[in-house]
Amino acid sequence: MIRLILACGVLLMSCSASAAEEGCPAEKAGQAGFTAIQSFHHILAPLWHKSWGEKDFDALLAAGPRFKEAFAQVAAMKPEIKNPERRQAFETGRRSFAHWVDLYAEAAAAKNGDSVYTLLPKLHEAFEKTATALSPYEWAPLDKMLRVTKEMLHHHLPDSNWTELSSAADELARNTTALADSTLPEYLTAFKTELRKRLGALQPIVSDISACCEKKDAKKLSKLAHTLRGDLEQIVADYL
Repeated sequence: MIRLILACGVLLMSCSASAAEEGCPAEKAGQAGFTAIQSFHHILAPLWHKSWGEKDFDALLAAGPRFKEAFAQVAAMKPEIKNPERRQAFETGRRSFAHWVDLYAEAAAAKNGDSVYTLLPKLHEAFEKTATALSPYEWAPLDKMLRVTKEMLHHHLPDSNWTELSSAADELARNTTALADSTLPEYLTAFKTELRKRLGALQPIVSDISACCEKKDAKKLSKLAHTLRGDLEQIVADYL
């Protein structure tokens, strides 16, 4: 029984760590295509979560040249960021990030364990701010529409599950209505006019999807769902 309890405890800890990793800005940035950020995170994460807490100075000192090498890829990044606030946050964050990487590498080269121990939290904070600026923003109604559309294409349509398809169409309609100016996140207000046009173009597609569900027209529904998914993914790419 004791072994079972211990095993469950380890499993829960592993799941919690995995969930935390999936939700962290660096992993989200990596999933968005910014692999240099993700690569740096793979070096930093074990040091931050384990070596720093255990005061493993050998591991902390050894990270100096690895940080410099990995940051070279971050320094070379030229991301196309259309949101001005997000672009400014990235540039400011990267400059601060570079500063702390340089100081850390110098301290590591001098074998100064106390300094690298003190510097790692500052380096970590600068890294998180840089990664956050590259992480896709979350906009609940749009996220839900994309999720539901993918479920229709990958599960409900192949299974010819018209009950779930009708339910999905209703959810799409609700979230299309929710994509009003009142729900517009603050960081997107600069794009209010052009977003209104893009979002308005989704409404007739969603209406046609509902009509297809009533008629059980799978062929046309599939075409419309693919179109909707493409439009949603393009909005995410352009603004989020």
